[in-house]
Amino acid sequence: PGRREHMTRPRAQLLGAVGIGATLLVAAWLRLAYRPWVFVEGEVLPLGLDAYYHLRRMQQAAAGPLPLADPFLRWPQAAVVPWAPGFDHLGGLCLRLGGRPLAMALPVLLGLATVALVIHLARRLAVRTAPLAAGLAAGLVAALLPQAAAVAAVGRVDHHVAEVLTVAAFMAWALGSLEDRPRPLRQELLAAGVTFLGLWLFHGSVLYLGLAAMVVGVGRAWRPRARLWGSGALGLLLASLALALAFRPATLAHGHALSFLYASYLQPLLVAVAALGVALGVAATRIGDEDGPWVSRGL
Repeated sequence: PGRREHMTRPRAQLLGAVGIGATLLVAAWLRLAYRPWVFVEGEVLPLGLDAYYHLRRMQQAAAGPLPLADPFLRWPQAAVVPWAPGFDHLGGLCLRLGGRPLAMALPVLLGLATVALVIHLARRLAVRTAPLAAGLAAGLVAALLPQAAAVAAVGRVDHHVAEVLTVAAFMAWALGSLEDRPRPLRQELLAAGVTFLGLWLFHGSVLYLGLAAMVVGVGRAWRPRARLWGSGALGLLLASLALALAFRPATLAHGHALSFLYASYLQPLLVAVAALGVALGVAATRIGDEDGPWVSRGL
């Protein structure tokens, strides 16, 4: 039996790799199906008015410092651009590396990363039952879901595709907190990295952080004597400080210290509140009597 298991394991790994590769190919085919409408007679035509404007901002980011204000938003005085600059900077990097074709393919790349992450998350959730089947099923849903394919279509250079990836990444952090033996350093780095990048690409992603932080807080409170290190609270505080520095120029430009519409100090403040919530969930496991923490017993 041991030899048979040893012989079938590589076969299962090969089958899994083929299945995942096929799922990603299907996802790529759907997202690249819009090519005839994007690349027309040597010209690039983004999908949607928002995509046209993002392409303009990406070109500005590729040429030099990205302006905080734009006269196209209020002619001729100009108005401060309301969204976070990360997506336009990422597109500007694509323009420098591969020109407009690579910039137009940015949504496809982010969309494929989302499908791959969904497969990984489903396999982790079903690790004790049928991880490969669960991963492929979840991956197919993510690949074929019309809205998911639409926001990740080639030429639709808009930050909404980054939102979907951010949600999946926050879920990866939350699931890590539910592991029997979570890796502390990985959890802190994941919390810091996903939070900073997610809000830098789209500052409204702080809403998704709130949902993930609740899952993490409950997950840590489930365990008696949970530790602060590894909960993600410290990583969230680090991301809060980094976001405050990143959003400072825009905040000074538009003059709204706390604004949900603009990238402002509100988003870093809410990240710090999420860190406090996770820390309180950990602290609650320390309060109890000889029978154990009250919170853990209640859960």
